[in-house]
Amino acid sequence: MIREIDGLAGDKVGCLCGKPREDSSLRVLLTTSLVRTGQWRHVCDLIDRLHLFGFEPVVAIRLRKRHRPSKIRKKLRSYVSVPQTVYREVDELVAFARRHCAALIHAHSSRTYRTALWTSCRLSIPLVLTLHGSVPWLDRFPVTMARASAIIAVGPAQAGDLQERYPEKVSIIPNGVDVDRFRPH
Repeated sequence: MIREIDGLAGDKVGCLCGKPREDSSLRVLLTTSLVRTGQWRHVCDLIDRLHLFGFEPVVAIRLRKRHRPSKIRKKLRSYVSVPQTVYREVDELVAFARRHCAALIHAHSSRTYRTALWTSCRLSIPLVLTLHGSVPWLDRFPVTMARASAIIAVGPAQAGDLQERYPEKVSIIPNGVDVDRFRPH
């Protein structure tokens, strides 16, 4: 799927922010929320992989009402060294995407799907979704599923009936294990 990202962004690299980019790498905006699951680790691993393939990731974390932005920003800096922001409203996400010339948005949390969709529409850039849970996606996010350029499910249960409705844009990519870091004893 990483190799296919180039094709989704088309000719938008270098022209979205109104000025030429100094490099030719594709800037991918990853959106997520902080939840007590493996989702944040998944995003951190994806950041590493995107770098290996020559992409330039930036990260936006959607805050919940109880989160204090200053505390979250400090915590984020210790995890990743890519441009990052925290946001609550779609205008904040749009401004961040525009400032960093994002050519593609990859949303990793259902809490960010709607803001990612609005940002994608306002900036005319492709939206990729990753489905991490087994919920009725078509019932909860029908417009987002319809408008997404690509949908990644981490398993068949997550893909559910989306595979029948959108076979051309749904891919199942299971979560993996880095065998260089983790070996059975």
